[in-house]
Amino acid sequence: MLWVEIESDLNSNMICDVVYRHPSSNLETFLNKFYSVVGKINQERKLCLTSGDCNINLLNFDKHPLTEDFINTLGSFFLEPHILKPTRITNHSATLIDNIFFNSIEYQTVSGNLLNDLSDHLPNFLIIESFAFSIHKEKSFRRDYSNYNEETLLSEFRSTDWSNLFHGLSDILKCLISFIPK
Repeated sequence: MLWVEIESDLNSNMICDVVYRHPSSNLETFLNKFYSVVGKINQERKLCLTSGDCNINLLNFDKHPLTEDFINTLGSFFLEPHILKPTRITNHSATLIDNIFFNSIEYQTVSGNLLNDLSDHLPNFLIIESFAFSIHKEKSFRRDYSNYNEETLLSEFRSTDWSNLFHGLSDILKCLISFIPK
């Protein structure tokens, strides 16, 4: 779990987290730690957005008591799920294991998941309208997609000679270093 507090001059601060729980890890241990942090945030009456792959299939709430407890406990902290359709789809299953929960009904939100063929997990999103953040004088960086052209990107990938990029390298760190330009 990684928690970050985002300061706001106009609203309550928001605490956001990204969480991953390995499917073979102990679910009860994870839930106890998770509830402890979320409970503290709830006591402080701060906005909270929690997201990630908890490997808890929300579609099984009626068959799995810990999943039902997960949904009910987050609900008791006013955290509502914003992803309501399957997020991991294979040829033999569809599960809702990637989640976004947000604890405010004061803000209009738009959420969902995007179709892609890069992974069997669908990318999820939550857009919170009218949330104003503090303006800091620190330099920030962002990706500019205003000139993005999918066909150009695919053409560049197709024209790259990938065979020589990792030739003779078996160490993953050395492969990464050879891939990233200096």
